[in-house]
Amino acid sequence: MTYVSHCDSLTMNFTVISPNREDISRLSVSNGTFTTEASDVKLLYHETKGRNFVVRTTAQLSYQDIKKLYTSATPVVFTFTDTAGRTNTATYSTGDWNKEKAVFEKIFYTINI
Repeated sequence: MTYVSHCDSLTMNFTVISPNREDISRLSVSNGTFTTEASDVKLLYHETKGRNFVVRTTAQLSYQDIKKLYTSATPVVFTFTDTAGRTNTATYSTGDWNKEKAVFEKIFYTINI
C-alpha cells in the first residue's frame, strides 16, 4: 500500500495466483462489521507461473476506511471478483494478523503526527 496524501487515499497493489487468467474487476475489504469498496481497480500485468496465472492488480481505497479496518481486533478479509464473476477471499491467520496490525498501527501513527 502507498499513502497518497493529497487525496487521503491508498493505492493497494496486490497479486492473485489463479488457474484463471481473468482480470480482477472488484475488490472489497471487510472486518465483519465494516466493509469498504476499492475504486479504480486496474490490471497491472499477467504472467504465467506453471499452470497458474499471476494477476497483478492495483486499486484505490480510502485511507480512513483502511485505518478503521487495520485497527480492528478482527482480521480483515479481502474479497475480489474477476471479470468472469468468480469471487474469492483472502485473510490473515490470527498470528499474522496481530503482527500486521502492529506494523500498521506504527504506520498510522507516523502519518498522523
